[in-house]
Amino acid sequence: MNVESILKSFIQPEDKLFVRKVLDQAALCLKNHTHTFTNFIDMHQYGQMMKIITQIHPDLSYKIFGGYEEAERKMIGFSPFYLELENTDFPIQGLKIVNRSSNHHSLTHRDYLGALMQTGIEREKMGDILVTEDRAALLVDEKVATYIQMNLSKIGRATVEIYPLTLENLEPPIPEIKEIHTSVASLRVDAVLSSGFPISRGKAVDYIKAQKVFKNWVLVDSPSEPVEANDIITLRGFGRIKLVYIGNKTRKNRMSVIIHRYI
Repeated sequence: MNVESILKSFIQPEDKLFVRKVLDQAALCLKNHTHTFTNFIDMHQYGQMMKIITQIHPDLSYKIFGGYEEAERKMIGFSPFYLELENTDFPIQGLKIVNRSSNHHSLTHRDYLGALMQTGIEREKMGDILVTEDRAALLVDEKVATYIQMNLSKIGRATVEIYPLTLENLEPPIPEIKEIHTSVASLRVDAVLSSGFPISRGKAVDYIKAQKVFKNWVLVDSPSEPVEANDIITLRGFGRIKLVYIGNKTRKNRMSVIIHRYI
């Protein structure tokens, strides 16, 4: 791999550093003929990797996994082309954090994340945090799982207990969905975005220009980018929508669609 040539396509120093770290894992896989893995990556980093993934050495294959199918934060795993990479190979450990407070002080995603960061764990070592009423499921790099169990006993005023959780027993919360039956002028991302969220099409364009919109976890660069059935669109600060059905054209030459908005 021509690392320096690949890095030239990135402007921001933090993007260059991230991509170099990923390419280091790819090179290590080639050298040692074994699986290698990145830290957990966010949607922006995922999009950066998709720009160069075809330039990875042809003797390598890759897989992206975050502990469950729709995980937002994921690891990239590299493997020699002859060695199959399974989800179970990823060094991801689940942890169940149970709120044992007598008053069950309500804990939010921010509460859990803040407490974990205060233990000294870097964000890149943590995947998704799935919060329910009195507990949370946390996905982490297996190297830090024991440390978290030993060093986290309180979150705010709440006493918590932490137990190992296998990925097979992980039960992601079923999201509440609002089903939207509407029509769009076209299957452009700005049109679908404005139909799925309570925003104007012009505002949708503004959000795209501000780099706040992702399609299938990849940053959207253009308002005219096409959207297909089952594509997931994320708008930072608002949530996600999924285009689940594309129907026939209406009398006004608009496209009938069904959109699911995750509440």
